[in-house]
Amino acid sequence: MREKLSLFTDCEAIIAPLDQPLIVEGLEQMGLTAKSHFWSFSDERAELWVRQIEYHASGVTLSLSMDGVERELHLPFLDQGSIADAVAALLLLKYTAPSLLEDLTPFATLQPISMRLEVVQGKHRTLLINDSYNSDYDSLAIALDFLNRRNSDHWPTALILSDMQDSTHDPRELYGRVAELISRYQLDRLYLVGPALGQYRELFPELTQWYPDWSSLDKELSLAQLAGHIILLKGSHTSQFERVIEDWKALSHQTILSINLNRLTENYHTLRQQLPKSMQTICMIKANAYGAGSYEVARTLERAGTEYLAVAVVDEGRELREQGIQLPILVMNPELSAFRQLIWHQLEPEIFSLEMLRAFEEAAERYGDGTLPIHLKWNTGMNRLGITLPEIDEVVAVLRRSSAVRVASIFTHLAVADDPTEDAFTLQQLERLDTAHHILEERLGYSIKKHALNTAGAIRFPNYPSDFVRLGIGLYGISPLERTPCVLEPIATLTTQILQVQEVQPGETIGYGRRGKVTRPSRIAIIPIGYADGLPRRLGNGRISFRLPDGTLAPTIGNICMDTLMIDVTDAESAEVGSEVTIFGEGLPITRLSDACDTIPYEIPSRLSSRIARQYFTE
Repeated sequence: MREKLSLFTDCEAIIAPLDQPLIVEGLEQMGLTAKSHFWSFSDERAELWVRQIEYHASGVTLSLSMDGVERELHLPFLDQGSIADAVAALLLLKYTAPSLLEDLTPFATLQPISMRLEVVQGKHRTLLINDSYNSDYDSLAIALDFLNRRNSDHWPTALILSDMQDSTHDPRELYGRVAELISRYQLDRLYLVGPALGQYRELFPELTQWYPDWSSLDKELSLAQLAGHIILLKGSHTSQFERVIEDWKALSHQTILSINLNRLTENYHTLRQQLPKSMQTICMIKANAYGAGSYEVARTLERAGTEYLAVAVVDEGRELREQGIQLPILVMNPELSAFRQLIWHQLEPEIFSLEMLRAFEEAAERYGDGTLPIHLKWNTGMNRLGITLPEIDEVVAVLRRSSAVRVASIFTHLAVADDPTEDAFTLQQLERLDTAHHILEERLGYSIKKHALNTAGAIRFPNYPSDFVRLGIGLYGISPLERTPCVLEPIATLTTQILQVQEVQPGETIGYGRRGKVTRPSRIAIIPIGYADGLPRRLGNGRISFRLPDGTLAPTIGNICMDTLMIDVTDAESAEVGSEVTIFGEGLPITRLSDACDTIPYEIPSRLSSRIARQYFTE
């Protein structure tokens, strides 16, 4: 400790935790106490004292006392390491940039330290959390915290832990700390892998199982024993580790949609920062969250801080409720036959006609308990769904006589919010919504929220007075505008692998209908993705190219088949069986595909089949 502290003898100020006796003692022995400034989670004598930590889905709220002044600090993570880092940084600001202490809200956008966690569905109704990014005490603490937060549904939990890469600590001391850390999380199952953990396994609970290596675990542990568990696999990246993960995955299809949940969170905060602080968000996760997977996206957005989720149909909302999502959920297109299920699962319906209002009011009387919230959809000019102004008297009459329903919000859809040449029409739509909103509030005698802005509207009309904004395609890193004042990062990458490479001579043809004509000695690769996976057939016959590992773009050749397609890899000498092929991702935006099909970017990810494995990761 003295050796480390000696590095800081010439510092003007030292920020240190008062809760660490060895650090405090070392500072005293070296005569550095006078220039030291302390923070603490437990000692009110500290210059910055964290009096209370309140945990919630999207992070923590800290009640602080700094120089006797009470403050609140919101942080977007829950692990103790990140919280401690943020508290230390806050105290540092007092001496380096005190003016920044006036507004602590930017702390809510901090990001945890870099690491990569992958979340995939496993066989036997398991959920696998794969953390092979690094293997040390701190990363284990973060991974266990992630497991704990991810398990809001209270599934049984299991940890499979292998030997750690740590040569700086005494092994018995290290694994004693590891055992104590694990004990805090009350895991249902614990499995240890490796000779070092075997040597110190007496430090762990009595029922802990040990295996000398990953191959032994693979042979002796059946995943069926862990049916219904969330399993954290924590270890160094080895071929044996990877084999266990691959064997346990529910889908072994070589075509994978990888979803970066960090980018999803970043996109949410980027869009949120374009809005007034008072405006709340409704995040659209219909169509399986635009193909990304509604549950993982919903859970991530819940932690990010959104106030509402929105789905298209009742079944989508019911599944989220059954998976433990507690946020308010707006159902955009509920069917009358599903009102009973909607009420039972505490979903909130869009009401887009007078007949629908009457039907739901009746269902609420029959199946509801108390007054149920509804959201009135207003037709302001898009002429798709919605109540019109001439119907407002009858709407008010129904609502006045009913105690079973109450209007939570009134909203509309903007037809051309992304088109500056149509701003006059957009403003007309907003004016019509404002008129309806004013009449309803005046006649019903209570406050009603309103919303109209989608992602494009939020960017182009951020000052429109509204209670909510509906965030859709922008969350997924696809901008609905040609130019945006903020940077959105694509969250999805679609990859597959080459199954076979055929040597084909001039004059031969490729695929059904013989549409692919070969004019030179060629190498044709077959990859396992087709129109049954959701890839449009229009992308065949050279209309698009996909990227190979060496950066070569290989064009499609011939018609796209149900389960496969062919690409010309003649100019990519390194292409071989097993080579990765990127359909879209970093540097290959989805808009390449939508432009080639003469459609909108929304369509491409939304149609991706469920047989494509979804793989989620955080960094």
